[in-house]
Amino acid sequence: MPETRKDIHAIKRKAILDTQTLYNRVIAFYMGFFTAHLAVFDEMVRYTKKNGEPAERHWTGPELLTFAETHTLSTPSLSIDACNRRAARHIQNAHGIAPGCHQSRQR
Repeated sequence: MPETRKDIHAIKRKAILDTQTLYNRVIAFYMGFFTAHLAVFDEMVRYTKKNGEPAERHWTGPELLTFAETHTLSTPSLSIDACNRRAARHIQNAHGIAPGCHQSRQR
């Protein structure tokens, strides 16, 4: 028997509430994670300007996300796509993290 509009509305409403719950859990996780790693917001990343001069800047949003992934994901076969490779290099250099390794090296 086909579902009524009321049934469909209830299914959509449940999906929205489930998504909201998941979203809130993700926000709480990242707030807790970055509260425990506040120093990362003060760190500067070295880069080379287009004219070849060295410079420093704060981490970008994608780099911060890669930092969080590096410290929380345990999947050894995690491949970082091309747009995150640069961020991963900065993170690895700044924190002494070996590529593909989730433990810090001794400095």
